[in-house]
Amino acid sequence: MDKVAIVILAAGIGSRYGGPKQMKKIGPGAHAIFEYSLRAAYDRGFRRVVCVIQRSQREEMEELLEKPRQFMEIHCVEQDPSNVPSGTKIPIGRKKPWGTAHATYAAAHAVNGPFLVINGDDLYGHQAWKDMEQLIGRFPKENATIAYRLRHTVPNAGAVSRGLCISDGEYLEKIEEFFQIEQAHGKFIDGRSNRCFTGDEPVSMNFFYFQREIFQIFRKNAAEFFNQSAEILSLAEWMLPTVANECSRSGEISMRISITNASWMGITNASDAALVDGHIDELVRRGAYPKYLWENILPTP
Repeated sequence: MDKVAIVILAAGIGSRYGGPKQMKKIGPGAHAIFEYSLRAAYDRGFRRVVCVIQRSQREEMEELLEKPRQFMEIHCVEQDPSNVPSGTKIPIGRKKPWGTAHATYAAAHAVNGPFLVINGDDLYGHQAWKDMEQLIGRFPKENATIAYRLRHTVPNAGAVSRGLCISDGEYLEKIEEFFQIEQAHGKFIDGRSNRCFTGDEPVSMNFFYFQREIFQIFRKNAAEFFNQSAEILSLAEWMLPTVANECSRSGEISMRISITNASWMGITNASDAALVDGHIDELVRRGAYPKYLWENILPTP
């Protein structure tokens, strides 16, 4: 696993949360949420990290990374809004980052082999990292994704967006987006389409394993995305599920899928931080994580 880089998408502005949620310190040891992912990855043998940030975040992020850098090789790259295909006109007034696909594309020059992609504001859990390690061990030269059961990703209250993974059992065929899923009477309903789910359906939480050749698909998909009208581009985001769907549509690159029974937690709204904080506190009490993530472990050569 020490040859596989982990790309952390941490450049989001947190518009619904009210700030850069990926850098909020949570848990009894006051760590950023992505540090728990780094510690889980470290325990599974991963040692290389590329953190995608905004330029304005660099000073604070470098400070957060000071301790994990004692144990992992970590580089920061900036998600530059001007890093778009030549000839593209960037809409005037656009302030939001271009999305998770663009953030991943920003890391292209910093990875020289296979790499993982995770969100910087999500807690994926030890079981999911174990499942990913096993998936990579079995299929090191393929692209892959870990999907979660829908019921393990939807809060007790409030609606969320989720990408439903359609597959043939081994390979991902497409990711279908639903934007207003919430729990109701033991079931899960999308408020926009009125579609009802059992909760067992696999959904994408942006936990991908890519070969470096995937950037061929990124470049092809970027040309389509940035060819849209200025009006659409003023609000649109180029997202990772779009790239995953392009893999299947083009037939050039396949992507394995494995479903984990791990539970996911993340921060979307301000109220989520307290829930995640309490969840991590419980995990620390049970011994899943140490209180202070980077103490009492020895750096590897």
